Amino acid sequence: MQADQALPVSDIQVYTSYQAAEERWRAFEQGALATPYQRYDWVEAWYRHVGANRGLEPLVVAAAAGGDGTVALWPLVVRSFGPIRVASWPGGKFANYNLGLYDRKMAPALDEPALNAILDRLRDAGRVDALSLRNQPEVWQGIRNPLLNLPNQPSPSFGYSLALRPDFKALYAELRSGSTRKKLRRSENRIESEYGSCTLRHVETREEVDRIIDAFIEQKAERMRERSLPNVFAVPGVMDLFRELAVRGLGTREPLLDLYWLDAGGQVAATWAGTAAGGRLCGIFNSFDMGDLAQHQPGEVLLRDLLESCCARGLTDFDLGVGEASYKDSWCPRTDRLFDSFLPLSAAGRLHSAAAMSTYRLKRAAKQSKFLGDIANRLRLNRISLVD
Repeated sequence: MQADQALPVSDIQVYTSYQAAEERWRAFEQGALATPYQRYDWVEAWYRHVGANRGLEPLVVAAAAGGDGTVALWPLVVRSFGPIRVASWPGGKFANYNLGLYDRKMAPALDEPALNAILDRLRDAGRVDALSLRNQPEVWQGIRNPLLNLPNQPSPSFGYSLALRPDFKALYAELRSGSTRKKLRRSENRIESEYGSCTLRHVETREEVDRIIDAFIEQKAERMRERSLPNVFAVPGVMDLFRELAVRGLGTREPLLDLYWLDAGGQVAATWAGTAAGGRLCGIFNSFDMGDLAQHQPGEVLLRDLLESCCARGLTDFDLGVGEASYKDSWCPRTDRLFDSFLPLSAAGRLHSAAAMSTYRLKRAAKQSKFLGDIANRLRLNRISLVD
């Protein structure tokens, strides 16, 4: 079948546990279009440490197309709002880019009728009333997201990424002015002078994983207290998840969690962690020392050295996740357009989808208005959530 022809999907299977879909999922992800966050090992670990504790139910839907085999596989979690069952992508706040797994050649042929057949199966076999699918890239690795063929709206935020190339020196000169590069060199020299060394390091042992994770926990907690913000990393199970992913990633080519730190004479000056697949390293969390080291921009020094390492390794893309921050603009000038899909599958799901659409439209507007932004910040500080 040609990819530009309509695709009549068939044999749509719904699995009510990740383990039931594991064999098919693992085989498909090897060549599928997907982000690092939709790998079986990443999702299964997140669910075990975080999703299950929140009372979420695992759900997977997979579709074939005649003799072409699996063409789409969506890992989901279901949350109940009273009698209404709403499915969303797994990973929560820690999965920056959300995308199902798709056959690369057949993805362009997944038109509205094909997708609606999958949705009907989710409603009937998965008992899903609505889908709440957030932060989906419009394009991933040059391929248009099939879910753009269904009703959607822009996400409140963008993703921030960078196309890498082997010549880091030229890339760095494009990213930062000569005066900014000199300033960062001075910061590095001061760290070396005052602390004895300033070196980017990559975790290689279980002991290093524990040390850097512990340093991150302490640094991030202090940063959140300083800014009077809730610390999502303090939620039970979250750091156990990242500890496990980092250990399982030791010595692998595409780690589930790739963990780095800036070593300042034996002190952990800054940390950075991401997940890698398909030549792209996706950032998940970072931190920096809030003491005397903070004046020397250890987080900036780490990012510069990390990008140089990524270029040397032959990676093609790098990102700093979703959400606005000045450091993201300066290191990752490419904005990845994201969209949300709030899709009712039953009469009961219509009210939830309508509320979700309105809430996230308001959130998007708030990011462009200081007055509304202040309201959004107060809601966040009070941990008020209208929808998941």
